[in-house]
Amino acid sequence: MPFLNLEDTPMFRMKVAELDGGCKRLRERVTLLVGHYRRYRDALVALCKAQIEFAADQISAEWLDDLLVGARDSHRAYERSSADLEDAATRALALKKGAKRELLDRAAAELATARLVEQEARFDCARRLSAVESRRRYSFLQLLLDTAGAHHAALRSGSEMLGRLTPLGDAARGQVADARAAEAEVQAMLAQEAARCKAIGDAAAAAAASSSLAGDESGHGPVQMSGLK
Repeated sequence: MPFLNLEDTPMFRMKVAELDGGCKRLRERVTLLVGHYRRYRDALVALCKAQIEFAADQISAEWLDDLLVGARDSHRAYERSSADLEDAATRALALKKGAKRELLDRAAAELATARLVEQEARFDCARRLSAVESRRRYSFLQLLLDTAGAHHAALRSGSEMLGRLTPLGDAARGQVADARAAEAEVQAMLAQEAARCKAIGDAAAAAAASSSLAGDESGHGPVQMSGLK
């Protein structure tokens, strides 16, 4: 018990000063602890943000930077090659029967080349669009499963680590319970001591008041200590 009694004595004042100094030191340590807790919180927030950004970067790299861009570009290439093929066919058909052999051969070569380019573009467009259509059926679900699996592994590892601390936790909980009980006991004893000191003070005040009243009734005032020799 910090205080043996609550009477205003030099020892009581010394104990008060000692405990007040302890409170100041504790305040400094608690302030430091709060700072560490806040840094821990910020680290958790940064970790969650990094995980979200990682997932976002993965989606962006796979879809926005690869699949969808490739499908768009292949479609545009297919449309251009189709237009070029139509132009080549139109030029070839526009040649008259009496045109020079050189012009006919050139037009035929251009048409064959345009047809080959158009076929390659058409096949590539079909391949990329089919890839997007197929990938979208499982890619996002796979990402969700991978993310959930990573979180589960991390949580399981943390749970196993904390499980190894269970005996220490049980012992610490016992210490906390004992300390709480001791605190309640100290507060009860302080309340009793405060009541005792108050009763003593009230009794002394009542005795002084009674003595003063008795002196007034006898016609004599209270005895002046300075007049005694």
